[in-house]
Amino acid sequence: MLANLLLAAVLAASSALSGATDEAELQPSNLADDEELRLFPALAYPHTQGWEVHMRVWVFEPELHSWWRSIALRGLRRALELPQGSEGNAIFNARAQPFLADNERNKRIVLEIAGERYALPRTGANGHTQATLRLPKEALAAPLTPTRAVLRPDDPRSFAGSVLRLDAGGVSVISDIDDTVKISEVRDLHALLANTFLRPFAPVPEIAVTYRRWADQGAAFHYVSASPWHLYDPLRRFFADADLPPGSFHLKDFRWLDRSFLSLLQDPLDYKLRAIEPLLVAAPDRTVVLVGDSGEADPEAYAELYRRHPAQVLHIFIRDVSGEAPEAARYVSTFDGVPPERWTIFRDAEALPKTLPKAAATPS
Repeated sequence: MLANLLLAAVLAASSALSGATDEAELQPSNLADDEELRLFPALAYPHTQGWEVHMRVWVFEPELHSWWRSIALRGLRRALELPQGSEGNAIFNARAQPFLADNERNKRIVLEIAGERYALPRTGANGHTQATLRLPKEALAAPLTPTRAVLRPDDPRSFAGSVLRLDAGGVSVISDIDDTVKISEVRDLHALLANTFLRPFAPVPEIAVTYRRWADQGAAFHYVSASPWHLYDPLRRFFADADLPPGSFHLKDFRWLDRSFLSLLQDPLDYKLRAIEPLLVAAPDRTVVLVGDSGEADPEAYAELYRRHPAQVLHIFIRDVSGEAPEAARYVSTFDGVPPERWTIFRDAEALPKTLPKAAATPS
């Protein structure tokens, strides 16, 4: 019953569309010359007549005016409690820029996938829009299919994305980002802020080797973080530089008027459950491997997901960043009811298995 309700909520959150959109709506996107577009990696699920593709895009205008940018950067630096003079740090300037951008509402974006055009609902107040597109089976011949925004003929730019096909019966690796694949030091707020806004992103040693090995065995990847969508560009570049397998990203919605900024850097149990469970519900015939760390609520969230979906969760891997042994009281309590062969605490990524966990018998 709960799974059905969650699936209904997932589908209701986006607009179901098809290729048979009114021709006027399939004209080029009404993107202005000073506006930017991000096509986030999309997921495609099997549907009775083809594929159901979950799309998300963001339209914004970068803030490039020097006098206003200087004031805004100082304000952001103070809000983040970063050291004075951080505005001179090139990394801070680059990562702060999306937070200073103007989100563009009421933008009509048209995408091209496998030679066909699809119109998305107009963007909202946060500059984002989401939709579920219905594509014919032959449209996604490859596991990863490129997509692009259709722009005016006189607009020379290119905005591209991709669609990750999730075949029935496959395995997905759902991975945390901070302190699981990227060193963030979430338990130390000042170190977390410096690692997020002032320093080059650094990978967790050897994690990319394991993930690539699992990808070669057919696993799809989904990366989850409480970081806001504003950090998508530097995260995307980091993943490419670290040679991590491509996959979908699941980040946090944020508007300045909605909440304090520092709340974005928290990773509560509720957020992880809301971000991950729809992935299981939307693909009930796929199994998953959950990888996270002990710095925040990953063990608690993953254990709860196992209890809700025991047939789908193959294994839980938790990277120890808190100095707690597997027999610690926290884990004994957290994993109560989870078979011991279904969860592992590790310190070094080299200790992760070279082969994907196999499906076990469904618990009675």
